[in-house]
Amino acid sequence: MGAHLDTKAFLRQERVGTPAVSPERGLELFDAALARGDAALVPQPVDRATVAGNPEVPYVLRQLIRQRRQATRPRAGVEHRNGHADPDRADGRAGLAGRLRSLQPSEQLDVLLDLVRTHVAAVRHDDSVTAGADNADANRGFTELGLDSLAAVELRNALSAATGLRLPATLMYDHPNRSLLARYLHERLVPEGTGDEPAAEGTQVRSSPFKDMTVEDLVRAALGPDKQE
Repeated sequence: MGAHLDTKAFLRQERVGTPAVSPERGLELFDAALARGDAALVPQPVDRATVAGNPEVPYVLRQLIRQRRQATRPRAGVEHRNGHADPDRADGRAGLAGRLRSLQPSEQLDVLLDLVRTHVAAVRHDDSVTAGADNADANRGFTELGLDSLAAVELRNALSAATGLRLPATLMYDHPNRSLLARYLHERLVPEGTGDEPAAEGTQVRSSPFKDMTVEDLVRAALGPDKQE
């Protein structure tokens, strides 16, 4: 099943804590799973330290791996689902939002677009999609760039750490190119009508980049300009 994967894909698997296995090891794990008789098993090695070091542990692994957090006094408006505050996330969000508020709106979007490009390039191990590309490049779809579901998780984690925002797992698919994603981050970090304060965790963004887009617009955004007729 993984015969078509290249070196970048294998490296990406290692970074999220689920390294690839050799065909021989895979068969051994498969035989071991069959011998147990359980209804559902996933014979997959997991690097617990790497997974625990990610911004967020995948839901299916939370019973197996728990992140250690320092005890802190809760900060209003910034809480995890378990009710404990995350000051690092709050400080990161406030710092970036403060930097953005000192800039003009067009400059704010440029900063966020460069941020998105940088992290997309890191996920792809490709410097050709970093800052300095034109607007047409920013409108190329993530799937056209070769980002898959595993890359989507890595990109979400990286941007969550960089912005201090709790971002959805479907981030890359809800905002399918770098331009749309940068605009979404802008709405979360510098929302309109709220005194330019960053949106609190769990707050719904008032507007959506898809609000005034037709189905044809969404298809063009996902495919990118090179695939349009």
